[in-house]
Amino acid sequence: MTSNDRTNPQVKVSIEGDIAFVVTTQPAQLRLSGLAGTSMTGEVVLSPGTDLGIEVTEATALKGQCRVTGIEALPGGSYKISVEASPAELPGMLREILEVKILASDGTEHTTQVPVAIDHMDRISIAPRGNIVFQRRDTEVLKTAGSRAVRKDIQLFSSAPDIRFNIKEVELLDVPEGVFETEIRTVKEGERYVVTVFVREYREEPSIRGRLRIVTDDPKAPEKEVRLYAQFGDVARKPNARTLKPGLKPGAAVRPGASLKPGQSARPDPRKPGGTPPSLRPGEKKP
Repeated sequence: MTSNDRTNPQVKVSIEGDIAFVVTTQPAQLRLSGLAGTSMTGEVVLSPGTDLGIEVTEATALKGQCRVTGIEALPGGSYKISVEASPAELPGMLREILEVKILASDGTEHTTQVPVAIDHMDRISIAPRGNIVFQRRDTEVLKTAGSRAVRKDIQLFSSAPDIRFNIKEVELLDVPEGVFETEIRTVKEGERYVVTVFVREYREEPSIRGRLRIVTDDPKAPEKEVRLYAQFGDVARKPNARTLKPGLKPGAAVRPGASLKPGQSARPDPRKPGGTPPSLRPGEKKP
């Protein structure tokens, strides 16, 4: 704050308080999950966040990954919005945004957005999803003699209560012998397992990659595959493909197919036709 006080013209003022939202949502993010090939439903409830009453006038899924199937007024001034996601042929995670328009009792219009996560799950889920990567900061400890192996865990579990499976085999593919090791641990028979991948020694190669194949007895999901990456030393820099000929100055451009004699410059002669004129100093006229 600035004033006309000559001795203390500027004063810092701190203001504290609670921010009240016109509407609150429960849950803050809606998650729909189920087996791929099945439809999924969910609900989000919007309630007044202040003394103002609210009315939900419209709700739309912006990306079209799901649809709003109903808006229902609840006792106490809240509203329930029902959402449904259509079946998907392949497993995968989709992101959606539910945009809701609200009319407050004071006549003001408001818009709020609710994130929606749609998880079309495989029969056997894997966590974490994606590649298993041992970064350089992970493998660096292996340089020390007697250090313990570095490890990453992969969890496999049933995506529905009626799905039962067992792991029959774990196989490492396309990797040098001795880089990775695996171990299987049963958490709950027929429902949840942990496959641990170890790297026990430091390697001279900058990086090593391969695949982990997990074989199950589920006839509809007989195999799962995970890509493995292990990073070790610094990646060697590639040599500069551009080499200068004898007598060529650094930074000079060479035309394709042009040849230079020792001591000859690649710059065009400004005195010859087509040559680039030299730069002029201030006040100097062009010849």
